[in-house]
Amino acid sequence: MKFIRTSHLWLALLAIGLLSCSQKEETDTASDEKKSVHMVKARHVTTDMKVKEINLEERLFTLQYAEGNMMVVKVDPNIVGLEKIQVGDDVEVKYFKSLAVFVGSPDTHRPPVSEKKTVTVEIEEGKPVEYTVDVIEKVSTVIEIHHEKREAVLKDPEGNIHEVDISHLVENLEDVAVGDQIVYHYTESMAVHIAKVESQKI
Repeated sequence: MKFIRTSHLWLALLAIGLLSCSQKEETDTASDEKKSVHMVKARHVTTDMKVKEINLEERLFTLQYAEGNMMVVKVDPNIVGLEKIQVGDDVEVKYFKSLAVFVGSPDTHRPPVSEKKTVTVEIEEGKPVEYTVDVIEKVSTVIEIHHEKREAVLKDPEGNIHEVDISHLVENLEDVAVGDQIVYHYTESMAVHIAKVESQKI
């Protein structure tokens, strides 16, 4: 009987040990998932643009600057009334700029882009706001590069121009020059305000 009780005790301890290991693995997995959402800091821009294309289902707006360059921006889910905006409208947009979080040559070993990043945006009124956005990979040619300001103007194979800030996470930026073909990972732009600009009556 003593042997049987000891066996039962040993089995109970084994079960507790296995349960603890399982819980630790779940905690480690959750921790790893949490680590995959990195925080970076982006700048916001407010400007007037013209609407060229609208994808309401994906909340994507293709907008054109006054000088002719185009950009695609996703609109914050909290913004309502997008159905009132039409192609051809002039709109005031406040958005945070794309931020390059990896830059390298096309043959460089690079991290996967399946992760998301938490972007902290500084606003004038009150506290910074955090958004979780997708990270996108693209191959482009460097048109302009400003190493001290950590800004670049890039041109993709389709001829689209992309202006990006470059995160301080990116190393060896001084090695990048105008004319280089690079592969880079960047956070998508997010519009935190978009509204029609009413034409002024004279």
